[in-house]
Amino acid sequence: MASSIIFFSFFIGLSLRVSADNPDYVCPVSFCSPGGPEIRFPFQASDSHPERCGYPGFNLSCNIQGQAILQLPNSQDFIVDLINYKKQYIVLKDPGNCLAKRLQNLTLPSSVFSAQEYGSFTFADCLSGLSDLGFERVDCLSDGQHTVGVAPPGSYTGHFYQLRCRTWTVSVPVVRQYPTDITESVVLKWDAPDCRSCEKSSGRCGFLGSAGSDVGCFGKRG
Repeated sequence: MASSIIFFSFFIGLSLRVSADNPDYVCPVSFCSPGGPEIRFPFQASDSHPERCGYPGFNLSCNIQGQAILQLPNSQDFIVDLINYKKQYIVLKDPGNCLAKRLQNLTLPSSVFSAQEYGSFTFADCLSGLSDLGFERVDCLSDGQHTVGVAPPGSYTGHFYQLRCRTWTVSVPVVRQYPTDITESVVLKWDAPDCRSCEKSSGRCGFLGSAGSDVGCFGKRG
C-alpha cells in the first residue's frame, strides 16, 4: 500500500513538472478526495498545481476533510460541491452547515464569480411553528423559542403577518436551470475565461505560452 502511494505521488509530481516546463501541455486533473469535483483549468489546487495551471481568482484548497474550498472576497470560505465546466457554474455549500445564515450577508465584490440572477427570498422568525403552512424550518437559525422559515420568490407570505412573525427579504443567487434548496447550496457562474466552446468540443482550456493571459483549447475534436 505504501509503495502504491509513493508511486502515485511520484507520478503526479512528474506530471506537474512536465506541465510547468511545457506551457502548451494541458495541466493534470486534481481531486481533493475520491468522488470530489475535478480541479482543472481555470481552477487550480493551490497546494499541488503549478502557477500557470490556473486562472487568477480560481484558486482552490483542500481541507483536512478532503473537501475543495473556495475563498471568496472578505474571507468567505465555501465548500465546492460541483463544478460544471461546460456551462461554467459552481455549486457551493457552507462548511458550517448553515448556508441560510451566510446568505444574509453574501457579497461578491471583486470576485470572478457572480450570480446569473437573484431571487428575493423571505425569511420569517416566528414564535409559532411553520410546518402547517408548508414552510420548512431552517434548523440552524431556529431555537427552542423561535422558528425560522424561508419562503421562495412568488410564495404567499401573508401567513407570516397573521402569526406576527418578524420578516426580512434576502437577495440570493439563483440559476433557474439548476434549482437548489438555498438552505443547502447556492450556485454561482463565471464568464471569463470563456472555455464553453472548448469544453463542448471535448477539448481542454489552458494558457497559451509561458506568459500572458491568452487562453487556448487543446486536444479538441477535429
